[in-house]
Amino acid sequence: MTAAVAKPAPHDAASTLAADAADAALRLKPPRVRKTSALADLLCGSIAGVTGKLVEYPLDTVKVRLQTQPLAAGGGTFAGPLDCLVRTVRQEGFLGLYRGLSAPLVGSMLENSGLFFAYNQIQRLVRAVSSPEHMPRAGDGSGRSAQQQEPLSLAQLAGCGFLSGAVVATVLTPVELIKCKMQVVGVALHTGSSTSVGTPKTAAASAPHYRGAWDIVGRTLREEGVRGFYRGHLGTLIRESGGGAAWFGVYELVCDHFLERLRQQQQQFAQASSRAFGGPLPPPRPTKDDLTTWQLMLAGALAGMAFNFSLYPADVVKSRMQTAELLAPPTGTSAAALGHHKPRFAEVAREIYAAQGVRGFYRGCAITVARSAPTSAVIFLTYEQLRRNLTF
Repeated sequence: MTAAVAKPAPHDAASTLAADAADAALRLKPPRVRKTSALADLLCGSIAGVTGKLVEYPLDTVKVRLQTQPLAAGGGTFAGPLDCLVRTVRQEGFLGLYRGLSAPLVGSMLENSGLFFAYNQIQRLVRAVSSPEHMPRAGDGSGRSAQQQEPLSLAQLAGCGFLSGAVVATVLTPVELIKCKMQVVGVALHTGSSTSVGTPKTAAASAPHYRGAWDIVGRTLREEGVRGFYRGHLGTLIRESGGGAAWFGVYELVCDHFLERLRQQQQQFAQASSRAFGGPLPPPRPTKDDLTTWQLMLAGALAGMAFNFSLYPADVVKSRMQTAELLAPPTGTSAAALGHHKPRFAEVAREIYAAQGVRGFYRGCAITVARSAPTSAVIFLTYEQLRRNLTF
């Protein structure tokens, strides 16, 4: 006698669909209020900045040396990023790649803490102006963070990034000046056979030699005053404001893509459970707290690449302005005379274009974009993970 095979109940298919959707929905973390705290933004941004700077600095040194090598008729001091890397390690040792790290380490703390702090505070101001009814009221105890409040549009978020970058540029320019000077000091070791326009050997001999970051600070104050620290500020402002819009804009865009997929899973769960069981209320709107490590890192990596590529020519001009007295002077100009002439942004841009055309504005661009991916991935991951676990 053959055993009867039980037929599935009519509602089994709906139950299976509901179970699958529920499993996806349960992967979301339970809703938790992440409080907005200026101190937390500053602390998390500082730690993220230090972590990212330690990862990126060797390639940043290569980038700055490629940007500031003498403008040459037949080629620069270095054949490319790999040549610069190998020759730097050979001539100066591995630590040569970390020359001048102290100032940019402090600068990275200031830059990233300032960026995240300003970005979140500017979002609050935008919400207060555009939709005050969605702002948490004083004394309600909600303490909701930016991502638990009414979401802003991508254009608004990019605008917040633009303004936060403009704020940070004011603090960052002096740090960039010190960093770039320290990074190119060792280039004189490699210019003995250069065919650059001018006289590299004479320039190398007569150019200033700095003993360290504090020596640069002291000499800049004595020779140029406080204003000397803001040489190249226009380039920094363009890079940081436009780059800030690209950085936060791309990061939010990619994160929103992943969050939309989670929202679709939640919707499927709500529909399936409603058909099968009468259905519970759908879970709360997902936030970045629900994203995985690889999703945060991918969003950060793409954001970093967008930041560095978007306005790279401004960074090249800025670096040359800030290291002018350390570079080979034009024909007939002594290095001492060059030290008294502080080239302007447009002047340096014209020099680069006259010597090398558009290509001159993209020296070191490939290695800069490449190193920005892991650096920015680490920065955003560190920041988000720390903010998830801080309670103040």
